[in-house]
Amino acid sequence: GSARSISGCNVFEVLSACSEFYKTFGGHPAACGLSIQKEKIKAFREVVNERIHDFLPKEGLVEEIRVDLEVGLDCLDEKFFQDLQQMEPFGIGNPKPVFLTRRLQVLSGAKPLGQRGFSFWVSDEEKSGKAQAVSFKDFELPRLDLEDRWDMVYSPQMNEWNGLSSLQLGLLDLRMST
Repeated sequence: GSARSISGCNVFEVLSACSEFYKTFGGHPAACGLSIQKEKIKAFREVVNERIHDFLPKEGLVEEIRVDLEVGLDCLDEKFFQDLQQMEPFGIGNPKPVFLTRRLQVLSGAKPLGQRGFSFWVSDEEKSGKAQAVSFKDFELPRLDLEDRWDMVYSPQMNEWNGLSSLQLGLLDLRMST
């Protein structure tokens, strides 16, 4: 078998604490490999699931989002998207760029999209940029008061529909501005 870790958890230490189960074992803080007898798998699973809590960060499991750049909505123009397209294809070794824009004003309430999605419109403080924020996955959307300002983390995308192109912000995280 093999194991990969998350930030803040040394998988080598975790699995070293269960060494009584292995025929072979090796690795480093971020990844390990091991071989185990089939009849020991169930007991190993129980022990490793108990011991993992001793090695996890005290603040718990919190998804980490790496932001590539903080930008204003006015930067997200046609040239910007052409530059982004030069970086494709995106995938594991080349993740989609992630951006942060602060103090966005919500211009509309959230509207449903598909079975789990939603969209709403935002503008920056100077009203120089406007975009539609969208999500098609489980995302707990807070109440969006039109007077509040929001910091948004997203991957920009172009929406092509009925022959028209428009900017969309693929929502990854949202919090009230401080």
